[in-house]
Amino acid sequence: MRPISRTALGAATAVVLAVTAVAPSMANEPQDGTAGKRPLVGSEASARAGTKSATVTLVTGDRVLVTRDAEGNPAATALPREDGTVPLVQTRQVGKDLYVYPEDAAAALAADRVDEELFNVTGLIRQGYDDAATATLPLIAVYGSDLARSVPAAPRGARRGQVLKAVDGVALKAEKKQAATFWAEISTPNARSAFGSSGLKKLWLDRKVQATLEQSTKQIHAPEAWAAGYDGKGTKVAVLDTGADAEHPDLKGRIVASENFTDSDTTGDHQGHGTHTISTVGGSGAASDGKKKGVAPGADLLNGKVLNDSGSGAASWIIAGMEWAVAQGADVVSMSLGSPEPTDCTDPMSVAAEELAQSEGTLFVIAAGNSGPTHNTVSSPGCAPSVLTVGAVDRDDSTAWFSSRGPTIVNHTLKPEIAAPGVGISAAAAGGRGVYAYQSMSGTSMATRTSRAPPPSSSSATPTGPPSRSSPPSSPPPTARSPATSARSAAAASTSRPPSTRPS
Repeated sequence: MRPISRTALGAATAVVLAVTAVAPSMANEPQDGTAGKRPLVGSEASARAGTKSATVTLVTGDRVLVTRDAEGNPAATALPREDGTVPLVQTRQVGKDLYVYPEDAAAALAADRVDEELFNVTGLIRQGYDDAATATLPLIAVYGSDLARSVPAAPRGARRGQVLKAVDGVALKAEKKQAATFWAEISTPNARSAFGSSGLKKLWLDRKVQATLEQSTKQIHAPEAWAAGYDGKGTKVAVLDTGADAEHPDLKGRIVASENFTDSDTTGDHQGHGTHTISTVGGSGAASDGKKKGVAPGADLLNGKVLNDSGSGAASWIIAGMEWAVAQGADVVSMSLGSPEPTDCTDPMSVAAEELAQSEGTLFVIAAGNSGPTHNTVSSPGCAPSVLTVGAVDRDDSTAWFSSRGPTIVNHTLKPEIAAPGVGISAAAAGGRGVYAYQSMSGTSMATRTSRAPPPSSSSATPTGPPSRSSPPSSPPPTARSPATSARSAAAASTSRPPSTRPS
């Protein structure tokens, strides 16, 4: 792992603050501890009599009608196939989520060849993958061999997307009308694209990812670092987010490279989160006579658009963005985003972050998330052991109520490693000029910039208890993560590397 200079650490501190400053996401609310009623598999007629319903086509091609009763408990009904037969399914409820397992998928699930989230019908609806929302199912196929030499052909019924070398994977789009053909292609022994014989190791859902200053820079003692000559000069910081308003006075001439990995048309920012985050890292403060400049105003900024204009994206986009940032020579990568779905950190996005952080020596500064105050709420990719995960504190250095808590599930890794200001962070507003040049956001995104010299109360690895909700952020919860993460990344870019990005 290549060493990171003191200026690079200062830039990472700036990223830390930026990662923690977006309002809390409501996509992953704490569990209320109630198990609810056992889901039933009944007739199609009785299911459609419910008040709310959605149809979900599974990766096997089987269709499931999902309904909710008056109390909000989900139930599933397997719909007839084209030949009139009804598939045999089993259901399982975990918290508020309902899983439906067709008999045809039992062997692949038992062998850990397929992501269980592909059968989480409530999760698929929540992520916008039900049949009314999309005609395709986004997947990531992970192979057991190096893809540098040759890339396998897409199985029948699917289209190939980006090659994800960090995880030896390929993004796929399976047409729902051909899902049964696709499943037969990968599950039939000795078929061209079958598990094992084709090198296909595991099939994952390409999960939906969401985007999770003057006072904040003083709070992390940035002016003292600037006075000592640590402003990020000579450091490259990549911000992977919703794009950037490159013509904003604070960013004009500051961005040295941009790339779009989404289904949006340009690298511009029509959502607002990316502009806020990247200016927290290294904005010039030109629109405020320097008062609201970022933590590392001397760093070279890279704008990687991995979340579209609605503020969400696919895991494959984020992985491609991470690979691009490393290829561009970024010393620090700021990621104010994450999946709201729980994970054991073996998902492709987490694996890619871990692989790139270890093998390339780039410091990844990632928001912890805004799913607090419940413990075990740090999810992908912030759960990766080798990344610097950032929580949020308020202006009194108290843990923000929305900041996700560790440890991680399954492996119990202590996360986040650090916290930074992430409440009411003022930074550049996309499209804003004059008196509208700045806006305030709250969340773990903005906190990502303060790792350079955090106050004692903000440096603990994992908060010891849920904070009070008496002072929630004033802004409504957007779908991105917060300014604290960008702040820490920038701070890391302006000083030196912390002793370790792993918990001791």
